[in-house]
Amino acid sequence: MTTPKTPFRYAPLDILRGIAIVAMIIVLNPGSPEQVFSQLQLSGWKGCTFADIIFPVFLFAMGVSLFFSFKQNGSTPNKASFRKIGKRTLYLFLLGVALNAFPFFTINWSELRIFGVLQRAALVYGLAACIALWLKTPPKLGLAIAVLILLHWAVLAIFGDYTIEGNVAGRIDAFLVGEHHLQPHLIAPFDSEGLLGVIPGAANVLFGFLAGWLANTIRNQKVVMQRLFTLGAIMLGAGLLADDILPINKPLWTGSFALLGAGWACLAFTACIYLSELKAAQKCLYPFKACGTNPLIIYIMASVFTYTLQHVRTISGMSLRNWLYDHVYAAILGDNVWASLAYAVIFAVCTCLFAIVLYRQRIFIKL
Repeated sequence: MTTPKTPFRYAPLDILRGIAIVAMIIVLNPGSPEQVFSQLQLSGWKGCTFADIIFPVFLFAMGVSLFFSFKQNGSTPNKASFRKIGKRTLYLFLLGVALNAFPFFTINWSELRIFGVLQRAALVYGLAACIALWLKTPPKLGLAIAVLILLHWAVLAIFGDYTIEGNVAGRIDAFLVGEHHLQPHLIAPFDSEGLLGVIPGAANVLFGFLAGWLANTIRNQKVVMQRLFTLGAIMLGAGLLADDILPINKPLWTGSFALLGAGWACLAFTACIYLSELKAAQKCLYPFKACGTNPLIIYIMASVFTYTLQHVRTISGMSLRNWLYDHVYAAILGDNVWASLAYAVIFAVCTCLFAIVLYRQRIFIKL
């Protein structure tokens, strides 16, 4: 990992990325898994909730960041550039596997999950970065996005269907890493962050790359917001319309879901550009901006803290996480969705405080 002294910072990107990270932490850390607002739960096999959209927004922000990284550091398609992308992809993937294994001494290595959020982010980054480095121009990248979405659709349709029992994605993952290294499953082997979903996931990163190009090319921020809003609305509408022939499905990351996620991400990015220019909003946005400058370390720290609370036991044998929820949040608010949300929000606030310390010290950690 490196800590560059003077990295380029684009405030709307940091804010968007920070909002995505904080939202992800809240969704992944309810006080009680049985007491969660419906929009803060993943939709399951079909449909879409607020929780489902968070990851596509983060991948979109990754794409915006990728554009500015290429702009600042150069983007010549040579062996050195591809080697650098490969190293980052590998390191991020291994970090994700390490998080799955944490705290190491309790893990059953024969059932260690290979895939996960960081692993998916690593692979889509690697694929999207190579495509962006190779094709460069917006028209070619737009064509690449269409090819990725259509290719994924074709593979799903030709070799299986869109059900949890009949989809080909689960069979590919089971063949590559073995059923015991996927998410626990009741019906059929499947992992929601498996390999096949990397293809349309890369499209979400490239959507963000093009949004970064648009924000950098057009100097008039009002025009940028108008175009981003229009593009977001078009993608949102396209995703909803495509649902009739290609179901919106986050676990499979279908093309309709990729379009829907890109549409919402584009609209969120538009809002972040607008809010970043409002002086009255600066104090409210500060924690998100701080989280957005160190997204990787914030996510890892939150994950480690989560696992620690789950594995540390009180004298009665209850996990520290359950003890805190039962004796603090549920004791005050009752065992309900509001108490569960309060636990998640306070957890996220603690994470933001850590991010603010790093930000004030001008510490920016990345691979």
